[in-house]
Amino acid sequence: MLTRTPEPPYSSRYSSLADKLVYTGSQAGGDTLLLLNEIASIAMSKVESRKPDIIKKYKLHTQDTGSPEVQVAIFTEKIDELAKHLKKNKKDNHSRRGLLGMVSKRKRLLAYLKRSDEKRYRSLTKKLGLKSV
Repeated sequence: MLTRTPEPPYSSRYSSLADKLVYTGSQAGGDTLLLLNEIASIAMSKVESRKPDIIKKYKLHTQDTGSPEVQVAIFTEKIDELAKHLKKNKKDNHSRRGLLGMVSKRKRLLAYLKRSDEKRYRSLTKKLGLKSV
């Protein structure tokens, strides 16, 4: 039988879920699985949960998940989310570096799309509200 661990001296947003997991770990039921899903949903970014909707909106055909349009749309959502985070956390330079990398990747994908098909490039930038360069 598992015993409960004492509360840590610090507060963590995962501590209550971890305590529940330790407590319910001895029970063979669906509760443990539900808790693992709850922990996973906390760790997942907001964009990851909206990704199927983004793909559905920007896909070119039924099996499309990797076209430049879809990739640029996902990067745009991630960039917007990270920009909001950086407005609150001005000293978070590690996330700022990640943001710059995402902006660079999006820029390269847009340049590729512009080279290969100008019409698709213009329609995508208009849909996403990006500046056409």
